[in-house]
Amino acid sequence: MSGYTYATPGLASTSTTGSAPTSTPSTSRATQYTVLNASLERLQANLDKLEQN
Repeated sequence: MSGYTYATPGLASTSTTGSAPTSTPSTSRATQYTVLNASLERLQANLDKLEQN
């Protein structure tokens, strides 16, 4: 799980998750979707804050 960058917004997070299957074969697809879903929720919350300002 150390290959993921949780706080990095934008395309950087997609590039790290894209390289995850080759670097860590034990990482399941469900785990990847869980991490992506958490990242999307964080980005959506940031968007909501920006729209309020």
